Amino acid sequence: MSDSKISALTALTGANVDTAADVLAIVDTSVTTTKKILIDEVRIALGIATAAETLTGTSAVKFLTPSGFAGNKDIVGNDGYYKFPGGLIIQWDDQTTDANGDLTWTYPTAFSTQAFIVIGISRQGDLNRMVNVGSATTTSCPVYTTVGTSGAGVANSVKLLAIGV
Repeated sequence: MSDSKISALTALTGANVDTAADVLAIVDTSVTTTKKILIDEVRIALGIATAAETLTGTSAVKFLTPSGFAGNKDIVGNDGYYKFPGGLIIQWDDQTTDANGDLTWTYPTAFSTQAFIVIGISRQGDLNRMVNVGSATTTSCPVYTTVGTSGAGVANSVKLLAIGV
């Protein structure tokens, strides 16, 4: 490459251009930046909702894509949550009550308004074990496990599910 071309590229990009590899790096960076700009412009032109717009439901004229839904989750193994557009949240968890059958389940994420329903099932495989859920708040709920009709508390592995907003 001639000295005049190298000087012109250096002046144009502000980068030090000495080799063909330098030129390729500049071109690669320019193409990547251009792609990002074009993708953003297409998103705006087509009316594709962002994850935030999907979650809050602030636009009635934009359409949803899988990435809009995918941005509203925290799914990690046996516990997590999924937040739907409009604010509905489904949460789940595996927990173990103490020796007296007591547990306060703190949800993976707080509900902003209320928990509509919280349910629990025993994971022990013993049909005599019962799981009871107390009054739920936006951040937690009490869980009690008992054996049969005696009402005696017992340590128990439980699967919990909560739905709210």
